[in-house]
Amino acid sequence: MLLELGLREGIEPPSAPNEAMFFAFMPEPAFSDRLLDFGRRTALRANFAGTLMNRARLHMSLHPFVARGGQWEAQLEAADRAVRRMKAGPIRIALDGVSTFNSSHGGKCLVLTVGGDEVTSYYRELGEALVWERLPRGDAAFRPHVTLVRGHGFIEDGPVADLGWTAREVVLIRSFHGEGRYDILGRWPMRGRA
Repeated sequence: MLLELGLREGIEPPSAPNEAMFFAFMPEPAFSDRLLDFGRRTALRANFAGTLMNRARLHMSLHPFVARGGQWEAQLEAADRAVRRMKAGPIRIALDGVSTFNSSHGGKCLVLTVGGDEVTSYYRELGEALVWERLPRGDAAFRPHVTLVRGHGFIEDGPVADLGWTAREVVLIRSFHGEGRYDILGRWPMRGRA
């Protein structure tokens, strides 16, 4: 069961090499359907052969969560403090471009990219909060995106109109690579603070 704020109780450390954890924004289910419909239509038009992402797994990755040195509970508590320190209220995520990225699993990804500074500012602030808590942060070369299709092909970079959602919470996800499933370990509403 998830707590109203923060981390779920009784989280175990990763136990398999295919497990990864990261902070992310996830779109609402109704908007996820709209994104997947766009991805399906775009892939068909461009002959991009691949697999549409699962609706429950659509997300925009932020920073990884990498526990080090066997201090699992202390590092989870530090991650919780870092996210709670965030001052941002809900963020409008404007998906304004389509592109092809190389996949970390091989092949290509059809993605929607984000313009504007709100997501990048949130990413930077979360990275600073993680470092403050002595946790590692993600890459400085952050390019916010949502992966819609994994496969093979190429999509010419281009604009997209009228796609976006408001991120109202940040989540901590445990991903099981190759198993097609995620476990949400924590949720933090983005309420904003003065």
